[in-house]
Amino acid sequence: MAEKPTVIYEARTMPEAQRLKELLAEAGIAAVLVDADLQEAPGSDVWGLVAPIRVAVDEPYAEAARWIAMGFDSLVAAQATVEAQQRAAAEAEARRKEAEREEREAFESAGPASWPRCPGCQTPRLSRCPTCQTCGSEFSPGEMPAGTAAAEPLVLCPECDEPFVPEYARRCHECGHEFPDGFDLFGGPPSEGFNWRVLVAIAALVAIFAGVLAYFAYLLP
Repeated sequence: MAEKPTVIYEARTMPEAQRLKELLAEAGIAAVLVDADLQEAPGSDVWGLVAPIRVAVDEPYAEAARWIAMGFDSLVAAQATVEAQQRAAAEAEARRKEAEREEREAFESAGPASWPRCPGCQTPRLSRCPTCQTCGSEFSPGEMPAGTAAAEPLVLCPECDEPFVPEYARRCHECGHEFPDGFDLFGGPPSEGFNWRVLVAIAALVAIFAGVLAYFAYLLP
């Protein structure tokens, strides 16, 4: 490089400066890496830290090189933004998982101690969400709505996200032990007696169907 070099870009790190130098070389522009005194850049300061590295070219190529450097800088900034967002998302996800882990540990240390278990096999009793009928024994703790209170702590359904006070199955699903209270996990709702309205509706449908058959029998002798 015969003429005094013209600085067209100040890189933050040596690898960044090297990348721009290679990009300029692909465009047919020779570049050098220099320090503030336009001397060949050592790449680090006296403390061993990465120093600002300047990319310089011959003056006739300075304008074209600046345009390339502007595009390169935008790319570097966008990449830095994406990396920062990815780090922030990873940190947020790590914090979320840690919070879930702590919440689960707190629930397991407090909730399961009071969560009833089968005296025969020590299996936690099954509970059931009253909204979507999801059954299980590992519900997350739910939050109490402001201004309300419940005799028992709420749990949160993993399927419909509805909080509820747990009720438990009458029979252990592992060993069949019978509890004195609880809902019948394998049975239907209790019978409400014979419904005469259903019988009348069925009789009306049968009469209509018989009438239709008689009508077609009259049309098609």
